[in-house]
Amino acid sequence: MEYLNLEKLAAEVVSGEADALKAYGMAKQYFKKATDALKAIEAEALDQAENYEKNFVKDGFKFEKRNGAKRFDFKHLAEWADKKQELSEIESKYKGAFQSFERGLKQVTDDGEIIELPKVSYSKDSLIVKPND
Repeated sequence: MEYLNLEKLAAEVVSGEADALKAYGMAKQYFKKATDALKAIEAEALDQAENYEKNFVKDGFKFEKRNGAKRFDFKHLAEWADKKQELSEIESKYKGAFQSFERGLKQVTDDGEIIELPKVSYSKDSLIVKPND
């Protein structure tokens, strides 16, 4: 793929000069190739950065080296797994209540208690695009 002037492409879409779907597909393809290139370059760049201070400027770019974050994994712990399962069951109960509400049904327990509904938010719509090879 050749160099793509993303700013120009976006301006052409906004002005109506370029087809938005074609431009979206091209930009997504360009983004994937750029992401793949970054992944391929990153290890070597980190190695080269070891030759510099924590913060440095090189070739017009400011760099800052940061240590990786500490992450914890609790999945192998029986106590955690039990509580996670309990939480999943609670979430399912309230999701079911919300789904009943959407269908116009009452949300009550077997004992007749009204089930409080969970708060619901929606993510933005998206458009998936893949090359048609």
